[in-house]
Amino acid sequence: MEPQELQETFSRTLQSAADSVWTRFRETMPSRYFAETAPDIQLSHLHVLTACQASGVEQDLVMRSHNGDTWTFLTGRSYAGQLGEMLDRLPKDRNLISARAYTSNDGQWVLDIFELGEQAEADLEGQEMAALQARLAQEFAPEKQARYQNHLQGCAAGYLRAVSPGLAAIHFHLMEEVRNSGDVVVQWEKANSDLDILRLATEPNEGRLYFQRVARYLGARGIDIERAYVTSFPDGRYFGFNVRGAQKHPQELLSQELVRLFYLDESVISLATQLPQWSLRECEIADFLISLSHSLLCHRDPVRFTRERLTQSALRNLKPLSAVVSAFGSNNLPPLTGYQREEDCTLFETCLRILEHLDRHNLNKESRRATAARLLPELFEKDQRVAPHAAFFIRGRGYEGFHVRFQDVARGGMRLVCPRSLEAHSAESERLFEEAYSLARAQHLKNKDIPEGGAKAVVLVSPGEDASFAGRTFADALLDLTLGTSELIYLGPDENVTVATIEWITRRAAFRQHPLPSAFMSSKPGAGINHKEFGITSEGVTVFLEESLRQLGLDPTTRPFTVKITGGPDGDVAGNEIRILLTRYPNTARIVGISDGSGVAEDPEGLDASELLRLFKQVAPIAAFDRQKLSSRGRVVSIEEPEGLNLRNTMHNRVHSDVFVPAGGRPSSLNAENWRSFLGADGKPTSRLIVEGANLFLSEEARRHLSAAGVSIIKDSSANKCGVICSSFEVLASMLLTESEFLSHKAEFVSEVIQRLRELARAEARLLYREQKRRPDRSLPELSVRLSQVMLRTAEAVAEASLDPLTDRHGGTREVLEAYLPPVLLRLAGGRLERVPREYRQRIVACSLAGKIVYREGISYLEDLPHTALRELALTYLRGERIVHDLLQQVRASDLPCSEQLASILELGGARTLAENIE
Repeated sequence: MEPQELQETFSRTLQSAADSVWTRFRETMPSRYFAETAPDIQLSHLHVLTACQASGVEQDLVMRSHNGDTWTFLTGRSYAGQLGEMLDRLPKDRNLISARAYTSNDGQWVLDIFELGEQAEADLEGQEMAALQARLAQEFAPEKQARYQNHLQGCAAGYLRAVSPGLAAIHFHLMEEVRNSGDVVVQWEKANSDLDILRLATEPNEGRLYFQRVARYLGARGIDIERAYVTSFPDGRYFGFNVRGAQKHPQELLSQELVRLFYLDESVISLATQLPQWSLRECEIADFLISLSHSLLCHRDPVRFTRERLTQSALRNLKPLSAVVSAFGSNNLPPLTGYQREEDCTLFETCLRILEHLDRHNLNKESRRATAARLLPELFEKDQRVAPHAAFFIRGRGYEGFHVRFQDVARGGMRLVCPRSLEAHSAESERLFEEAYSLARAQHLKNKDIPEGGAKAVVLVSPGEDASFAGRTFADALLDLTLGTSELIYLGPDENVTVATIEWITRRAAFRQHPLPSAFMSSKPGAGINHKEFGITSEGVTVFLEESLRQLGLDPTTRPFTVKITGGPDGDVAGNEIRILLTRYPNTARIVGISDGSGVAEDPEGLDASELLRLFKQVAPIAAFDRQKLSSRGRVVSIEEPEGLNLRNTMHNRVHSDVFVPAGGRPSSLNAENWRSFLGADGKPTSRLIVEGANLFLSEEARRHLSAAGVSIIKDSSANKCGVICSSFEVLASMLLTESEFLSHKAEFVSEVIQRLRELARAEARLLYREQKRRPDRSLPELSVRLSQVMLRTAEAVAEASLDPLTDRHGGTREVLEAYLPPVLLRLAGGRLERVPREYRQRIVACSLAGKIVYREGISYLEDLPHTALRELALTYLRGERIVHDLLQQVRASDLPCSEQLASILELGGARTLAENIE
């Protein structure tokens, strides 16, 4: 064929193909395609389709824009699961903004358009925006106009130009429902006899992951997606699907599983892929059992019992796996035999133990956001360890965690542990329960001054996952297990818990009709006391530091002293400790070393105070310290610099100071293996005083060895107890005051609470040193534990008397309850104390009375008494105290020349003497 003839044939073939494609394109592509797709994009599609038609090549092509933001898949056929396969081919590191899937009416062309990047708000001229808003707001409810207009302001320009008023209104209402409930919303609409419209709306995270899961799920069930659409709004994501074949499935079951897809961990999805005959619920249970078994077994052999190997064991033994999954939540435990390997046997024996100790679960909650169970404490029994009151295990998307508590009414923070690497995550997973248990136990010892017992939630978040999502859904799962029961759990913030998460959890508790929603989560920025804002924990740390320095012969108000701190200026405890020391002791406090996640700063002449306060106010880490403010002997090293990580990790050992305040850092940073690193070359400690602002920075062994080496150590359960006491007062206020009342009197309330915190810290500090003078062979940490134990045991004994201070005629308990309240709370709400739950009132009396006696009389006064005698002595002590109060008034009103001396003697020992002699 001659070139000219070839050219003519080429042109004629191309023109013929173009004409054919154009006609079919206009006639068969859905109208929404033309409304939603820019003309230049349509033209590029026409070019490709024409080329395929002219060449006779079957369409299965991928088009990518020059900047990689738009990917278009053109195929010549539609089949179930097709959309999920396309999503798998997109770049994994790009955020999915929108997706649009179109199928021609004759089913011969499928165009799927994906936009990647970041969602941009509408960038429109005011006149065009006003016109679009007017068009879209037709017949819209007047009372929602303002919210609707605000919603439209955050939408993309292309969306506003293409969407119809009716569909825009549907999207808005779906977003409103998501915003109000926080739940995934599912909506079905019948398009015709065999076509359904499926609409899904979620919070604005993990859009691509969810879209992909829905596409895979529908495909696996033979449901064909004819059209799909996803778009991002400022406060949520919308997913729309036109589907064929859904009507052969129960719609209620489809809706439930579509919601669950949003919250399930990828490991559940993986099980569902490998076990297509299983329901999502069955895979969810199997994953829960494998995850909990890993936490129970990994301490035996972390190599043999990795999560991956346990999963393989489960999949090797599908018959016993099916049996334990079927038995979940029932009392009929199956006999299991015929394992292939020894580790398989160990796994299923552990699964049976879990089932035996399963108290209750949330699998019956259709709206659950995670899989959760309350477990009997015997499951976690270990030699010479106090069993907890209860333990919860929760498994959600991208995380797993424990909540451990040591009393029926319990309080403790929620800690989000966010390792950056898979190796670090693996190490953290191996000690997850132990960390939760140890922190809860330390918290219980710390909670001796308040009605709630100790608790702690530790949530391990997988690398790259959303910590806020983990915190929110973990708390929601706790509500699943406790609402409608007599259990009272109160949370507070700990590592990586943001103000936004605190506020969300409080709103969620109210939405789910918690009887005291504002009490469920403390440290709220508005109607609460934010610990970081007011330096709550650091106030107590500073009191212990002051009293300890005086015991060491150093008055902090007149003599210079040096301090080193782990935790940065941007941290809660560390930042506020820096602020308090430098403002309360500007002439004597010198901070010589600080380390945090960003690096380390050291200066033997003292780090510049004004620069540290600048970092605190700007919430900046220590690596941001201005190096020009250092002396010639100082240095700042970030962890990115050579030796930076090592210098950061060893600062607390290397730098010499009078005081070391661990106010940040991982548990057991000083332990049985490395405690000698805290000693200098001369064998003497690099600090003679440690005030534990952070929990568990020192292990028990490290405390014991360093105490023997001459270090005075104020244990965490004493030093940082003020944070939880403050949270308890906040909870009490939320029970008694409206939000407006609280906000109107917040300044006064906070001031009174801080004053009470200082008093309780000072009372304990002075008692510990008084006891040590009596028994110098006992270390301060040992005395701290004994003090907590005797106060908790006394409070438990008094609580068992079940004396309601509002009706008790025994005498004195109402006065104890009222004395516990900060004065402003008593003034405002003294007449509504019945709002406080009865058991909570009883425990207020119990802990107050125990503290009153022990702080005044010492540890040994009640320590050796049997349980029944303990309760009787405490209550008679209260009666004796009332008698003494009346006698004091009489003595002071008398004309006796020695009335004041007699009054002092009565105050010192009168109640104790009467308690031991009242019949």
